Amino acid sequence: VSVPRQALDHCDVCSSKRRLKVCSSCASAIYCSPECQAKDWKVHSSSCMAPVRSQKINLRTFYPIIAYLFDYFRRLGEPRTPLHPAIQSRILQAPVPAPKKARRPGEKVHQTAILGEE
Repeated sequence: VSVPRQALDHCDVCSSKRRLKVCSSCASAIYCSPECQAKDWKVHSSSCMAPVRSQKINLRTFYPIIAYLFDYFRRLGEPRTPLHPAIQSRILQAPVPAPKKARRPGEKVHQTAILGEE
């Protein structure tokens, strides 16, 4: 396990604070120029090519699990609060052929959907 950097405020080679970019492979080294990156490659390559290549994650892949966890813990804290029927039910009939469109910006559009059992 590695500890993430606390600050991304200077180049790892020359300590410059201008035009900083992180290594595109591992995001753990910081450089101000391709020249500084090339100078540091012999040292950085061993950690950059390690089996755990990156601490970068795509948060979009975690949105569903985060939403599930929030809902799960919300229900643990409030077990008597029932979920909204739309969350617990199957949609039997939705508006056909397509949803209504708003006539002006910011207008709310409401439609009815028929829900079935869980």
